[in-house]
Amino acid sequence: MTDKPKPIKLSKRQKQLFPMLDQGLSNRDIAEKLDISEHTVKVHFWRLFRRLGVNSRTQALSWWRTNRPSSDVDALVVGVGVFLAASQSGGSAHLELAALQVAYARYKGEVK
Repeated sequence: MTDKPKPIKLSKRQKQLFPMLDQGLSNRDIAEKLDISEHTVKVHFWRLFRRLGVNSRTQALSWWRTNRPSSDVDALVVGVGVFLAASQSGGSAHLELAALQVAYARYKGEVK
């Protein structure tokens, strides 16, 4: 019998970071979207990197692309979290919805 690796549990906030990483957003941009300080974004990334055993944004994004949620529902939950965070911080709901649609299309493999 082969032992499967134990799944890595991520917080809701950590899951929200991946689509923003995929968009190439800076810490400052992420902080604005989530309505938190840039320092808090750095702390979230530090904890995420430690949990994943990686040392960079590139490695974290690579991990996510390989291990992203396996169901459409999970992917949608992550995307909706990003959409809601941006909307609550005064972002344009129309633009954020468009970004969510693109993220979902990427997840489905329809867009690169």
